[in-house]
Amino acid sequence: MAATIVTEPPVDDKLSILVVEDDPFVLNVLTGMLKYLGYSTMPPSDGQEALQLFNDNVDKIGMVITDMARSTRSGRTN
Repeated sequence: MAATIVTEPPVDDKLSILVVEDDPFVLNVLTGMLKYLGYSTMPPSDGQEALQLFNDNVDKIGMVITDMARSTRSGRTN
């Protein structure tokens, strides 16, 4: 099966991508690439803000991209 390359954002452009990354370089590259592709992103400053953003905007978030090895909060525990 061949891979599909997505070149346009989804039809429902109201959905955002919550990007949880503590490395500023990686966050910049990832959010820049997503914005270039037409996606709206929400980059919180830390894990606690990520949880708050998710809880406050659950109906506006279509995807979450997270760093599993965060310095202040593990992506695997509460």
